[in-house]
Amino acid sequence: MSTASYSEGPAVFISYMQQDAAIAEQIHDVLLSAGARPWLDKRELTLGDEWETEIRQALRHSDACVVCLRKGFDEAGFRQKEVRWALDELQVRPPGRGFIIPFLVEPCELPIWCQAIHAGADLSQGTAFRDILRAIDKHCGSHLSSASLPCAQNLVFTAGQVAGARKLLSDNLKVARDDRVLLVFDEVSVSAATCIANEVTLHAGAACRSRQVTMAERIDCSEGMVEQLAGEIREASAILLLGSGSAAAFPFRHRVLMLAMENSEARTGWLLGLTLDGLTRFASDWKPAVELTESIASLMGAAVSGRITTELEQETYVLDFELGDHRPVAATGEVGKGTWANLPAGEAYILPNSRTAQGMIAINGSLPSYVIPKHSGVVLRIDRGEVAEFRALSSEVEAQFRRLFYESSGELRTADCMALAEIGVGTNHTIDCLSGAALLDEKMVGMVHIGLGDSTVLGGSIMSSQHIDLVTRASRFDLIVGEVPLIVNGRICLG
Repeated sequence: MSTASYSEGPAVFISYMQQDAAIAEQIHDVLLSAGARPWLDKRELTLGDEWETEIRQALRHSDACVVCLRKGFDEAGFRQKEVRWALDELQVRPPGRGFIIPFLVEPCELPIWCQAIHAGADLSQGTAFRDILRAIDKHCGSHLSSASLPCAQNLVFTAGQVAGARKLLSDNLKVARDDRVLLVFDEVSVSAATCIANEVTLHAGAACRSRQVTMAERIDCSEGMVEQLAGEIREASAILLLGSGSAAAFPFRHRVLMLAMENSEARTGWLLGLTLDGLTRFASDWKPAVELTESIASLMGAAVSGRITTELEQETYVLDFELGDHRPVAATGEVGKGTWANLPAGEAYILPNSRTAQGMIAINGSLPSYVIPKHSGVVLRIDRGEVAEFRALSSEVEAQFRRLFYESSGELRTADCMALAEIGVGTNHTIDCLSGAALLDEKMVGMVHIGLGDSTVLGGSIMSSQHIDLVTRASRFDLIVGEVPLIVNGRICLG
């Protein structure tokens, strides 16, 4: 047991799975900045050390042990020895004196040995960094949580959220120290934008300008406000557009994106509806989706026509369309100079030949800001590339559909808002449930989405003041080269 004076700062051992090495280093840096004496193998072990002996001694001389937990922690690995040693140390502490401090990297079931140790009131959330400091203070009599920290802005966020923001900036936008980053967001994404802004300045060391535009301002889309943004967009080298995916705010989003495209040096990411939960998903490894995305896009590019088969309430619906006039897009998550991408990675999409789509499709997944209940949905009849009529299976679904495309008077919101502008397939395996956030739902692996309305932002010719993505679980998606079934019973097969 450590006999160090707490005026020197408590000694804290950090145990983690290899995949959480970056998060363990974040914890180390937070503890060090707060005045603790953290011990992390990556920072402390040197060439020639008898590493197992060093680790055992470090644990024995620690005042607390932070254990980073996630799904799979209980599987075999050296960390199991660390846990046993930590439990041995706990036994020689005075009654009521804590030693092991669980840190949930992600929501997970607690290991059996941890179930008698308080791991937080809400296990569906990750642990925030500030919670570690408070726990160490309580069990060690220190005052870490009252320290003035250079990284204090990030203490309210979980490790997964901070890791997601960091990966978004480094892997997707390639933000470097000499970049000028512009964040444009509204009320929906304030917390996510704050986390990202902290990482821009604290970790990447780049300049950051945050511009909050209220939902009312986005809908109003006044010339003065857009002109003020135009100057900031011209100066930026990396731009992130956050905020609600509201149909009413599409003209604002479209204008800002067009301004960004005029800046040949800017890398622009579009993340509509981004929340802290969505930000956590960026911490996952999305690289496996890249190969699948590129394979599907290649098939789309070779096809001359396609067919989507959907089912709803024991009825089968078929939508046929022609391809060949437009090149497919593989959304791999990487953003180059003078380009933009909606993030995260994980979809292949294409514009169907104008006015060629014919047939019916059942939308049974989600609409923007609304997840369709099981066994419900809306059936669209499409004639010459445009929705001619629709039938919803419930009054609630009908109301949600109407709010996207109709004024209260019953008139369509805008011309061509129901023209078929896009067809895509999701490939991101880290998205495991629908949320109503269109840019996430459409990327869920095996989901099919159609976009109605404007296609100019995608390189097409249909001009409308909105673009709405509708997500469905297709039972089959055929691309006609020979005949290639892309999705069968909701599973991508590439057969």
